[in-house]
Amino acid sequence: MESSDPADLVPRHRILSISFDPADAEWVDAIVDLLRQAGYPKSARAEIVRTALQGLHQVLAGRTHAEIVKFFLDREAERLLAPFNGTPKLPSP
Repeated sequence: MESSDPADLVPRHRILSISFDPADAEWVDAIVDLLRQAGYPKSARAEIVRTALQGLHQVLAGRTHAEIVKFFLDREAERLLAPFNGTPKLPSP
């Protein structure tokens, strides 16, 4: 017998495809392997991404739209500038 509750008709999960760069994919796989070795029952890439999203929800909670955009721009700038960390400064005139 089918349920007449509209909440029962809503899909529980939505499948999304996510592309990782090789270093991030290896890192996620290493976490999955570690959890499997420890006997963690939910050791899967999806669980790692869900946990990361929960953390992101907490970090962004209560921020304005501008603060959220700045959050992502700051991380992108950090990633782009990382290769230059420790490089010599230009001499002063």
